[in-house]
Amino acid sequence: MLNKIFLKTGRFTIFACTLLVAALFSLTNCGGSSSDDSNFTIVCFGDSITEGMSAVTPGVVDKTKSYPAYFQEKVTADVINSGVSGDTTDDALARIQTDLLDKDPDIVIICLGANDFFASEPEDLDATLATIKTNIQSMITQLDTKERIVFVVPFYNEASARDMLTEKEITDASEQDEIIDKCDTVFEDIKNTPTTNLYDIELIDDIWEGVWETANMSSDGIHPTASGYQIMADTYFS
Repeated sequence: MLNKIFLKTGRFTIFACTLLVAALFSLTNCGGSSSDDSNFTIVCFGDSITEGMSAVTPGVVDKTKSYPAYFQEKVTADVINSGVSGDTTDDALARIQTDLLDKDPDIVIICLGANDFFASEPEDLDATLATIKTNIQSMITQLDTKERIVFVVPFYNEASARDMLTEKEITDASEQDEIIDKCDTVFEDIKNTPTTNLYDIELIDDIWEGVWETANMSSDGIHPTASGYQIMADTYFS
């Protein structure tokens, strides 16, 4: 079922659907007729999952097979891949001016936090989640200078979170449940970041559906193949 959201402004009206980046793909006017989206800028701000790591060759970035590249095939808006492999939320925040704000985007997709999580020791996970929350909220605040739509992508789903926690030797199911609940709370708090000018902040539910632990969708056990990135892009349109 689609949850339809109409966001009407003096500049454009956006028809949005749940599970997907609403505004990216249907820019319409109130009468429902098609509108030219070529004047819009979409910035995908993230880490290796955005940049396109291991899309074709393990350990090698291929932006032409990244999920932003597959977005670009679907829209005439300008889609900018601002992913940098290995970035934590601290790293991304340090480059936000040149790689995000200077692009003056209408729509932003933020997909960050995995590297923070991977690098943290089990005893530091609470502090790491607090850092992820603070940094992404800071990004949103810096974007809150004009009318935009911001989509935030949790870096995990349940299966991938359990695998990451098992890698950290956290194997007790109830302990895993508690940490996943904390992750969910962090991203709900991010969604509810107070803003003045932004149209909306939306969470994308699960970019890993059909990719994580699916045969032939990863060449290195972490990053998708080109087919996996295409599934991710399609998820935003579902």
